[in-house]
Amino acid sequence: MNQLVLLINFLGLLLLGPSFLSDLSITQNVPTTMEPGTEVRVTVTVEKGALNGFAKLQLDLPPGLTATAIETKGASFTFADQKAKFIWMALPSTPTFKISYTLSADNSLSGNQAIVGRFSYIQDNERKTYDLPTNTIAMGSGGLAPVAVT
Repeated sequence: MNQLVLLINFLGLLLLGPSFLSDLSITQNVPTTMEPGTEVRVTVTVEKGALNGFAKLQLDLPPGLTATAIETKGASFTFADQKAKFIWMALPSTPTFKISYTLSADNSLSGNQAIVGRFSYIQDNERKTYDLPTNTIAMGSGGLAPVAVT
């Protein structure tokens, strides 16, 4: 009886094991505050485990923020319609990798700005999506014009 329970547990681990291989974690080091008219370097860390093949990282930026690629780790990069897209035909082979981009803020930007992102990939012939935590940037008052005294 104990051997049967052990065998069932072992088979369960074998069947569930591959799903644990694709544990995914993606973090961005987006600043919490930023001055209008400035730019910062943002690094994205992708912990993908054994996941491989086609994948896309899309970041939706509010109007007034733009992204320019610095390091793509083999992805093609586009920025259009407020969407920054990193597309890999084949993900890097390492379990963890970093990409980076320049985030630029318009001179007139103010208030809280949210960056929403998602990572789409293929696993077991199914499209899957991982939602990144939303990053919010509080825009400072650096864009205020000086007042002339007469």
